[in-house]
Amino acid sequence: LIEASAGTGKTYTLENLVVRLLKERQDITIDNILMVTFTEKATSELKTRIQEKLLQEIRSAADGQDDGIIVQKIRDTLDAFDTASIYTIHGFCHTVLKDFAFENGSLFQNEVVDDAPIFDTLIKEQMRKVWPEVYGRHLTEMLHVAGFSTRKDKFLSLVVKIARRVFRPAVGDEIKPDTQDHSIEQIRSTIITQVMALKALVGIPPAFSDGFNQLNIHGSSKKSLMEKMVVPLETYLSQIDESSFALLDLLELIHKIQAVNSSGRKGIKCLLPDKWLKAGNNIQVCPNLEAIAERLEGLVEVLVQLTYYLAISAVKQLQADAARVKGQNGWISYDDMLSQVAAALHSDHSPGLIQALRAKFKIAFVDEFQDTDPVQWQIFKRLFLDHSAGSSENLLILIGDPKQAIYSFRGADVFAYLEARNEMERLAGIGGARLYSLAINWRSKPELVTAFNDLFCRNEWFPPYDQAGSFDIGYQGAGSPDETDLPAILAADRSQRPVLNVVDLRGPPSPRQAKPILARFIAREVRYLVDRGGIEIQAKNGEPRPLDFGDICILVRGKPDAFFLEPELTELAIPYSFYKKPGLFFSEEALYLSLVCHAVFDPGSTPDVKKALLTPFFAFTPNDLFAYETLPVSHPLKQLLFDWHDLARSRKWGLLFQSLMEDSGLLFREAES
Repeated sequence: LIEASAGTGKTYTLENLVVRLLKERQDITIDNILMVTFTEKATSELKTRIQEKLLQEIRSAADGQDDGIIVQKIRDTLDAFDTASIYTIHGFCHTVLKDFAFENGSLFQNEVVDDAPIFDTLIKEQMRKVWPEVYGRHLTEMLHVAGFSTRKDKFLSLVVKIARRVFRPAVGDEIKPDTQDHSIEQIRSTIITQVMALKALVGIPPAFSDGFNQLNIHGSSKKSLMEKMVVPLETYLSQIDESSFALLDLLELIHKIQAVNSSGRKGIKCLLPDKWLKAGNNIQVCPNLEAIAERLEGLVEVLVQLTYYLAISAVKQLQADAARVKGQNGWISYDDMLSQVAAALHSDHSPGLIQALRAKFKIAFVDEFQDTDPVQWQIFKRLFLDHSAGSSENLLILIGDPKQAIYSFRGADVFAYLEARNEMERLAGIGGARLYSLAINWRSKPELVTAFNDLFCRNEWFPPYDQAGSFDIGYQGAGSPDETDLPAILAADRSQRPVLNVVDLRGPPSPRQAKPILARFIAREVRYLVDRGGIEIQAKNGEPRPLDFGDICILVRGKPDAFFLEPELTELAIPYSFYKKPGLFFSEEALYLSLVCHAVFDPGSTPDVKKALLTPFFAFTPNDLFAYETLPVSHPLKQLLFDWHDLARSRKWGLLFQSLMEDSGLLFREAES
C-alpha cells in the first residue's frame, strides 16, 4: 500500500515501478502487468507517461548505462505496448467478461447500456402490474404503511438506488429486515394473532389501567404514562376483534407509544418501572405488565418488517426484472460489469477463472484506490490476496489518499479503502505486505504546503496520522524539497496575496445569490494576478516568464457552478477552456445522426429504423411508422437503407454522407424551409 497526499508523486512512483519491474524481473513482460485507474483520461495519460519513461530508458542506454538484454526488452515492450493492460475498473471488468466468457458463463459480446432508464421503466411497470397482483385488496394499506403515499418520489428513488448500486446479493450482501419470503397475508395474520394475544393479556377495561394506576411509582410520571400509553392501548384493544382489525389504526397507536419519553427512557420500555417509591415494588397489582411489554416489543418487530416489506420486495423484484430484460437483449451496464465479475470470482467455478487471471496478471497496480467501492475491493482482494482460492505469488499494489475521496456520488466508498488499508496493515504484521507513504510535495511552494499542514492538522479536520483509528482518515503532514529541486519556482511575486486566501461571502442571504458574487470576484482576481500581480514563473533550467492565463485553474463543485463563471470571464476577456462542456456531440443534430447510423448498421432492425425515420433525415410522423412495416422489401426506402449499409461496409464515407443528405430528402426539405 502506497498512501500519499496530493503532489507527492503517486503517478510518478507508479510509472517508475512499472519500468523497474520490467528491468529487474525477467519473468515479467508488459502484458503481465495490470494497471487500473479511475478515469479514461487518467488511463490515456498513464500510457503516455509510461511510454515516455521507456523511451528515456533507451536514450539512457545509448550513453552506455544499461546492458543490451535490458535494452532489447525495453524495445520489445515499446513495440508491444498496445498489449499493455491499462484500464478503468469498468474497462478491466468488461475485458474479463469478454476474454473469459466461458469461465464467466457470459456472452462473448454485450451491448453496453445505461441502467437508469431501464430501472425507471421497470419500477413503473412493477407498480402497474406486480403490486396489484401481489397485494390485492391490501395495496392501499401497504402504500400507506411503506410511506409511499406521502413520499412517492423519494420512495421510488431509494428503491432504484438500492437495486442498482447498493444491494449485491451475488457477493454476499443481505438486506434487512428479512421478510423470509412470507406473503403479505402471512404477515398480517401474524400481526392479528399478536394483537389478539395482547388483548387477552390486557383484559376487559378498566382492569389494566386500574392495576397500572396502583403501581408505587412517581405520581406525575404515572399520570403521563396513563394518558399517553396505558389508556390509549386499553381503549384500542377493547374496540377491535379479528373481523374489524385495521392495520393503519394499529400503526398510529404504536407510533404514539414509541414517541413517549419518561425518565430518560423511550417507547415501550417506559411501561416497566425502573424506580419505586419508598413503599417498594408492588408489580403484583398489575400482574401482566411485563408480558404486555414483551408482547408489544414483538408486535413492533413484525410491524417493522411490514413497514419495509414493499421496499424490500420492490428491490428484489426490480433486480430480477432488470437481469431478465438485460439477459434477453444482450445488454450490460457498467454496474453489471463489476457485479458479474465479483460474482464469477465467488462462484463454484471461480478457481479456473482466478487461476487464469493470476497467470495473466502477475502484478496489479490500482491507482486512486480511495475512489473504489466495496465490490471493487472484493474483486482485487479475491484475485490477489485470497489464499483460500489457491496460493498466489502475485503482487498487488494499491495507491491512494483517503483525503481525496470525493466520488461517493458515483458509488465510491472511502470505508472500502480504509478496510483495504486495515487488511494491508494486518498482512504487514505477518510479513505479507508492506506499507509506504510519500511525504514530499513536489507540486507546491513550501509556504502553501505549510499553510495546509497548519490547517488540516487541527482537530476540526483530521486526527494525526499516527493517532487515527481503523476507520479514521489521518492527516500526514507533507514536507517540501529544496526550492532548487522543484520543477518550477516563483521567480517574482508582487501580488501581495498570501498563499491561502479565504473569501467572506456571508453577506448574501442564500448560497445561490452568493455564487455570482464569487464568480465576479474570481474573474477580477484572475485578471489582477495576470495583469498587475507581478508574478513570474521560472521552470527548472529555464528563463523567468510572466504568469499566463493558462497557468490558472478554477475548480468548481459541479458543472452548474461553472455557468456562473463563464459570463464573468468573457466580460473581462479572459480566455478559458471548460472541461467536458456540453458541445457538438451533445447537440440534437448529433443525436439524429446517431439514430440514423444505428439504422444503417442494422437495416433489418425495425426498432432502430423507426427511430431513424422520426429524425429530420426522413421527417416521418409517429402515425407514419405503422405503414413502414407493411412496405415490401423492394420498396425504395428499404432499399435505400440497405444501400447505405453496403456503402458503410465498403467504407465509402463520402458517398454515404452525400446520400444521407440528398437521397433522404434532408437537403431539399431544409433548403425549402
